[in-house]
Amino acid sequence: MINRLKIVIRNEKEIEARSYIELGRYYYENLRDASNEKTEPLCAAVDNADRRLKRAFRKLDEMMVPAGEDEKEENDTEKTDTCGETCNCADAADSGEDFFRPLHATDGEAGGSEEAAKDD
Repeated sequence: MINRLKIVIRNEKEIEARSYIELGRYYYENLRDASNEKTEPLCAAVDNADRRLKRAFRKLDEMMVPAGEDEKEENDTEKTDTCGETCNCADAADSGEDFFRPLHATDGEAGGSEEAAKDD
């Protein structure tokens, strides 16, 4: 009986969480009010996250494209990075690209750093 109650509680929490997400999505898409000081920082965080996701997908698409003959030679001399894999992530770090920087609400805006807002 205790396990059954735990399952019911877990399922209801999941339903509640999904409902909150859908409610938030509806608000964001239909009722967003730029003058609302409580919700606008959250909406801006969604905007920033969406912009960064699009950028990450574009970058992933670029990396997934089969390499040309010239690029294949460069790939033969790939570096082993801290991830333990032979990959090009060390090259991205060498180029100064801080692509996977963490997002923190304390960095100057809700949901991300000030630099994240400049991504596109």
